Amino acid sequence: EPEEQLYARDLINLFNTNGGDVTILMKWDNGWTTQPAGMPFSGFLVNLGEGYVVHANASSMLPFFIPAPESAVINFRRGYTLFSVPIINFTSAEILNITGGNCSIIFGYNETIQIWDQFDTGESSFSLNPGEGYVAYCETQSTITLP
Repeated sequence: EPEEQLYARDLINLFNTNGGDVTILMKWDNGWTTQPAGMPFSGFLVNLGEGYVVHANASSMLPFFIPAPESAVINFRRGYTLFSVPIINFTSAEILNITGGNCSIIFGYNETIQIWDQFDTGESSFSLNPGEGYVAYCETQSTITLP
């Protein structure tokens, strides 16, 4: 658990003090909730283990130091789920395999060419790096445990 609660405004400020130039932070909760930069209110609570969309005009690295867990449980909802692999490198093919066919597509952002790469079972797999965000499309809900 974090020592202090972190709100959307706090996370935007943390990005921006590290050169990020963040303009909007968003989260999905049965619809998009947004927090534009510079707003006087705190916005929504940022929770560990949840995914957020950050629009930034520049790259930045945040100084978070969290011990790596020994295992992780990822809950994929029916439809699209934003997720990350927090432990070791997996490939998109391995994650789709672990879901037992419940999920069929994984999208990963390719920063070099600035597009979303898509992987399904008929295509070449790509590496999923710990801490980076990916989007999975699942026909039914699926829960996996990564060793």
